[in-house]
Amino acid sequence: MIYKKRFYLDLITIVLGILLFITFVLSVIYLYTGWLTPKFADLIAGLITGLFVACVQVGLSWYEYKKIDKFTDMKVLDVRSDRDSREFYENLIKESKRQIDIMGVTADRLIDHFADIDGDQERAKVLLRALNKKVKVRILLPEKEYIDSTKSSTFDSVKLKLEKLEKEYPLLEYRYFSYSPKHSIFRIDDTCILGPVFPERQSRDTPAIHFDSSSPFASKYLEHFEHEWENANA
Repeated sequence: MIYKKRFYLDLITIVLGILLFITFVLSVIYLYTGWLTPKFADLIAGLITGLFVACVQVGLSWYEYKKIDKFTDMKVLDVRSDRDSREFYENLIKESKRQIDIMGVTADRLIDHFADIDGDQERAKVLLRALNKKVKVRILLPEKEYIDSTKSSTFDSVKLKLEKLEKEYPLLEYRYFSYSPKHSIFRIDDTCILGPVFPERQSRDTPAIHFDSSSPFASKYLEHFEHEWENANA
């Protein structure tokens, strides 16, 4: 797909160059050649106008492809206006094969929706099934004192659930960092979802960008996760 878009970008550049050259030649003939008959002059004038419009259209297409190419280089897979789609994350967890890394605020929705060890809904156990498939799960959260007061009420109950999960599933680990959360990271194998953390606003209502994990932009966040994981409190 990347090579296809770049081929189109090169093709548009060539076409634009040819159109500009033809427009220039016809303009020179029209302006500086005295042997043109009125009828032929009108014909060339019409061609110049049409070619000018074509150049503008091709130029706009070139500009659009240039913008798309920037997204391609950054390996952006999707831009989401919120993080409220349970089905979206559920499918990603189902497809996981090696690792899931999560850096968030409380992880209460994560546990309730995907790792409800005491519940009876199979849909709420998708993360547990991933653990049974030998997927390694790491969860990184802030200490209670660094969580906004509107979100901290679930800290203790989530911690108890995480303790229970860790005992039942050795491949699940969780740790705490000692500062206010600024962004969220949700990595599943070779892709990741990155988004901001806003005080007094639920994470599900904030935007996010879905990247390939090898993206030069995303790699900085994933390096940050590794650094914080190594320095976090168990």
